[in-house]
Amino acid sequence: MRLDDVEAMFALHSDEEVMRYNYDPLVNIEQAEARFHMIEPEFREQRLLRWAITRKEDDRMIGTVIISNWIRPFASADLGYDLAREYWGRGIMTEILKRVLAFGFEEMGLNRIEASSAPENVGSRRVLEKLGFAYEGTLKEKWYMNGRYWDAVVMGLLRRDYLQRLEDGSTSSKKS
Repeated sequence: MRLDDVEAMFALHSDEEVMRYNYDPLVNIEQAEARFHMIEPEFREQRLLRWAITRKEDDRMIGTVIISNWIRPFASADLGYDLAREYWGRGIMTEILKRVLAFGFEEMGLNRIEASSAPENVGSRRVLEKLGFAYEGTLKEKWYMNGRYWDAVVMGLLRRDYLQRLEDGSTSSKKS
């Protein structure tokens, strides 16, 4: 992400529908700037990576992907993502995450990537299932967001399963 993505980040993260199962929606551009600057120290310490998802035609940001909680001794990290509403249901996130998973397993040397979602966020879980993530459990009232406690459905993907899917042709890290 670049500093000039802050306005697009505000548009994305102020959309109540996009943020429904995430943190509270932003209410002003200053919050977006603060969120952007929060990322910098974690990026420098290599605990977090965040990418902007952009449109090919004009490089405008339409979503984000994050690898966080990178624990090098355990070769594990968490995956998170969001996408502007008008791009939902087009397979964009599945394609983007294929590339992110390839980066995580092949470049970062991860053994495990974990993702969590609210039980109600069926669309997110479908994306993860398409990519080979397996349900591992539900953590009761893990998060407090948008004025209530939320359960977290935990899904994980191991390097060996990722590699097996590549061998089987179930997924591809190659650019389409």
